[in-house]
Amino acid sequence: CLFVYKQYYGLQVENAKRVEQSVISNCIFTENLSSRGVIFINLQQVHFSGINHFGANTGPSIRVIGTLISMQGTLRFWNNRNSHEGLSGTVYVASFGQILLVPPLSVEFINNTGIEGAAIVVKSPRISGGFVENIYNPVCFLQFNDTTLPPVDWKSRNVTMIFEGNVASIGPVLYISSLDACSWFKNFAPYFNLNIAETWTFMDLRRSNYVLQRGDAIDDPGRYIQTEIHSVKVEAFHMTNGLVGNSTLTVVECNENANCSSELYVNVHPGQRLSLSLTALDQYGHSTSGFLRI
Repeated sequence: CLFVYKQYYGLQVENAKRVEQSVISNCIFTENLSSRGVIFINLQQVHFSGINHFGANTGPSIRVIGTLISMQGTLRFWNNRNSHEGLSGTVYVASFGQILLVPPLSVEFINNTGIEGAAIVVKSPRISGGFVENIYNPVCFLQFNDTTLPPVDWKSRNVTMIFEGNVASIGPVLYISSLDACSWFKNFAPYFNLNIAETWTFMDLRRSNYVLQRGDAIDDPGRYIQTEIHSVKVEAFHMTNGLVGNSTLTVVECNENANCSSELYVNVHPGQRLSLSLTALDQYGHSTSGFLRI
């Protein structure tokens, strides 16, 4: 199949009381324009097989809402522009959507661009309680067809994901709400680790993914994968005669509802100026973007 020069969406797959799984095989999606998603999948299971190519699309190539899709064979995402009408990510997953990896599988994200994420974006509510550090990662956005096999072993089962030349303001490889649901990576201690760039060996993070910072493209592997705001660094500077004096620093942690409220007490004198510096931090402690109300 071939979808080219389509606007709004190339293919829409939504639950219409269907039980059977939809299959997309050996298709090309190129030069389409869509804010909904070139393929928009909502509450309907879809299986990708064969060789599927997504190239030079504007807007998410695949948008998954609240359902499970599965990938097998080869999927290529090349040269897509993913900042159309506020949605980033070549593959955009929301509302606890999930992707099931079925070997043999090769997924390539090459030279995609975006703002908040270029390759994969996951927007789901942060979780707490029993689903944090849970063996088998039942609500993680990535799943394996053998649910008992930990991510550290997926590469040996012929599953690879390649990321090269992707560019975004934050998280060019993966921008995700939270990594708490994906921390299980092996079947012996230590079982959990949030640094999936090291533990998910099936992800080939090549040294050519860039973060845009003040107009410069920076190759910083520590920021290939980033999350939404998990804390805010607040620093208050006393200003006297235009000079910076003593400062007060605190880091405010945010809860699963993104509530970062706190009180910072600073002593000031009449006529003294106070300057506040606010830095939004992701789960790794790197600067990220988001909305702050002061």
